[in-house]
Amino acid sequence: MYNYKKRTSVKEKFKNIKFKKIFTFILTTLLLVSLTSCSRIDRKKFENLYNVVKKTQGSLFVGVNYVTFGTFLQKISGEILIAGDKVKTSEEKELLARFIK
Repeated sequence: MYNYKKRTSVKEKFKNIKFKKIFTFILTTLLLVSLTSCSRIDRKKFENLYNVVKKTQGSLFVGVNYVTFGTFLQKISGEILIAGDKVKTSEEKELLARFIK
């Protein structure tokens, strides 16, 4: 009678290629909007982070497996930590905080 949908875990959602594409699109859009709206941000500090996010987005369009996607997320995490060491202004700290949340 009723068609109940099974709840899916986050791990199962990451297996779905559409979810991966949407996730990276949102992350990239957030980065671009943040960089263009803040004038007191040194873009060179976030350049590597941007490049890693774009590479992750491009790899999803090709269709990578779950393990490869995990390594890309590890690279993004590492670049966030490196950018955290470089930030000085409050605007840069705010931009970095958006990635951490």
